[in-house]
Amino acid sequence: MNADQRMKEKLVPYSTMRSLKYNPSPYHTADIDHVLYGRRPPVDYVIINEGGEVCYTLQQCTVSMTSELNMHSKTYGNLLESFYIGSDGIIYEGRGWNDVPHLHLKHLNDLHITIKFLGTFHASQPNDLALLAFRSLLKLGINLGTISPSYQIYSFRHIYNDSSFLGDALSEYVEGLEHWSTAMTVDGDRERESMGLLPYVSRDEWNATSPGYSLDNINGSVQYVFVGETGERCFNYSQCVHRMQNEQDRAIKLYGSLTDHFYIGDDGNVYEGLGWKELSLDSSRKEQGKAIFVRFLGRFENVLPSQLATAAFHRFMKYGLNADRLSIDYKIFSVRQLFDYNDRLANKLQLDIEKWHRYSNDLTPFNFSETISYAHLRIVQTSISFRSVTGRGIKNIPPAEYVVISDGGERCFDHKQCESQIPYVSQNVDLNENFFVGEDGRSYESFGWGSNIYSEYFFPKGNMIFVIFLGKFNYEYPSANATRAFKYLMKFGIRTGKIIPDYKLISIRQLCSNCSFVGDALNLDLRQWANWSEKINITMDCGPFNNKLVNDLQLNPYGNHYGHRLPSSFYDSIQVSNEDFTCYTMDECISLMNSHYSPSEMNFYIDGNGNVYRGLGWHWSSNPPVSNGNSAATLMISFMADFDYDFRSKEILFAFKKYIVHKGIKLGYLDPSYALYGHLRGISGNKFFENLTVGHK
Repeated sequence: MNADQRMKEKLVPYSTMRSLKYNPSPYHTADIDHVLYGRRPPVDYVIINEGGEVCYTLQQCTVSMTSELNMHSKTYGNLLESFYIGSDGIIYEGRGWNDVPHLHLKHLNDLHITIKFLGTFHASQPNDLALLAFRSLLKLGINLGTISPSYQIYSFRHIYNDSSFLGDALSEYVEGLEHWSTAMTVDGDRERESMGLLPYVSRDEWNATSPGYSLDNINGSVQYVFVGETGERCFNYSQCVHRMQNEQDRAIKLYGSLTDHFYIGDDGNVYEGLGWKELSLDSSRKEQGKAIFVRFLGRFENVLPSQLATAAFHRFMKYGLNADRLSIDYKIFSVRQLFDYNDRLANKLQLDIEKWHRYSNDLTPFNFSETISYAHLRIVQTSISFRSVTGRGIKNIPPAEYVVISDGGERCFDHKQCESQIPYVSQNVDLNENFFVGEDGRSYESFGWGSNIYSEYFFPKGNMIFVIFLGKFNYEYPSANATRAFKYLMKFGIRTGKIIPDYKLISIRQLCSNCSFVGDALNLDLRQWANWSEKINITMDCGPFNNKLVNDLQLNPYGNHYGHRLPSSFYDSIQVSNEDFTCYTMDECISLMNSHYSPSEMNFYIDGNGNVYRGLGWHWSSNPPVSNGNSAATLMISFMADFDYDFRSKEILFAFKKYIVHKGIKLGYLDPSYALYGHLRGISGNKFFENLTVGHK
């Protein structure tokens, strides 16, 4: 009698997944094709684990299995292990033969299954029924061709060096089996690393992008391990690789690379970020090894990382000690201890870390070193961080030659204050800033290192960075915390190739003498700072700072009632047209608009001086939204210029790019790859339309 017949004749005590869900009977024999067909290659490795509630009857084990299913299905999408063994002598199907288990190790090459004994077995082995079922499962696998006859047995305990995965008694039993792997007896972590037996995924394995600069090996042993969190949780290898690539994409835009050394996934793997490398912002010296940053992937306000994730962290710390990467007296800290805010580490995980061995409250001897790993704490990605909205990608933007200083909003002295200021200043100051600087000692990203519309206007062949100090500094200078944050930002920009070393520092008043965007005290203090430049090769022009966005309340108050409310304000195209008259003053333009037609015909109007008038605005459309599931609409723009005679094309073009294109993309209303079409009447109409398309892909 072969293995298939034995299963059908109920000679193997095997309960399928379907049995568990719908008819908890171990003798349910219908529809077992999913076990027998569509197989992957025979597995070479069997990984042993234990846990959950011990059970001795079918009813008890069904409850235990249901508990396992409820615990893991919402996160891992399935039961965690391939098979489970109850002390009732029954094999319970989990992921089965064909589904690759959650555990990914390079050495295993996904040719493995996992088997979990229900219960904990520190003092005594599982009973004879459980051990008989275990041996029967292995024989069945060989007979079915799903387990290689030369299979090897591993255990989670030995992979993670953690006895919570396998008790002493059961561990002693499996270590005595004929197929127990000699690889599990390898003591040296360096050798285990070379064999691919550590739960560790290198940069090459998850296809990391090389940073745009060389990293140095950390000098000396690491004394401090800072723990944080980031991004979204992941529960299997492919998911975690995707999360790592997302983290990398976010970080490269601002920092040029990942800034954390290692990341931990709920799949039980450590993912290499910077690794045991570092970038000193002072290229003339190498930093001594002091700290590494390790971040759990996910947000842990109300839940903790999985057992596998926590085990991976502690296993990696043991590796660090064994490989002389960590100092023998290293300490674990929370990133909250560097800055008192919890968006880098939520409460649940913070409280758990405080219970860990080597956790310390004493950071007294610690000093910040100027390395890239601290950048995410000192140059902060915010919820309003925007992409560059020009045709040039960040990689194609040259290093900034000018850094322009202004101020705005209210002064802020802690993280929460500063973050609350940023949306207001960004909406109302309208400088399309690259960064904000707070008196909490941090810089905050807006457009980051991306191109700035004022840079395109004043310095089209190069690049300028605009920095706003949060607050108005008419009578007082910014605090030392703010100036330190600014100096760090400059040093970081130079070291990562975003700013030239001999950049020119200027005040926004050097672009427009009567500009109110910088206070008198700050404007005076700048002259004492490094790289201050009194003379610049840029023509002063107040035009870009004089145009305004006119509120629709100054127009026909019934305008918005004639449009169609959009379900979600998103435009994938812009249609432009122009009037047969040109107006320059606000009073003149408003009068003409209210007397000639309803403002609800267009979303925005732009006059001959570059002032923008809101008609329907962003949230309404003159056309009903498409009902085919595509909620994108066309943004209607009218220029109040006839393009036949002399007109101020530079001011009008700047207003279009500033208030329509840049602001629309910045606020998430306009697709960056929008289509532009329409017809502009007049002798210069075609030429002006061509100018509208410059820099747009």
